Amino acid sequence: RTQPSAMIARAGGLDQGNIILNLQDVEKRGLSEHVLFLSGSAINSIKNQAGRPDPRLGAEAMQEALDVHRSGALAGGPAADHLRALWALAERDGRRALLEALRQRYPER
Repeated sequence: RTQPSAMIARAGGLDQGNIILNLQDVEKRGLSEHVLFLSGSAINSIKNQAGRPDPRLGAEAMQEALDVHRSGALAGGPAADHLRALWALAERDGRRALLEALRQRYPER
């Protein structure tokens, strides 16, 4: 007899600055295929140069963060240094959408 499958959702405060840490955590736990990541406001609230919310820019920023994760460039680094390292990598690689999302979500940098 098989157990019914379940989906775990991670939401609330999930954004371009912490999605990689969340992905690393579920991968470490072997749960990658069972977790749904919900990051609505991190996508919908990012503003464009005109100062208007731009979901396309927010989604592009999230995609850039996911690309960084897939590259493994920040794998194994300490969580306490993650945001600083992500910001530096985004600047170095010219990931403009990710940089804009980080500026808006973490203005205190």
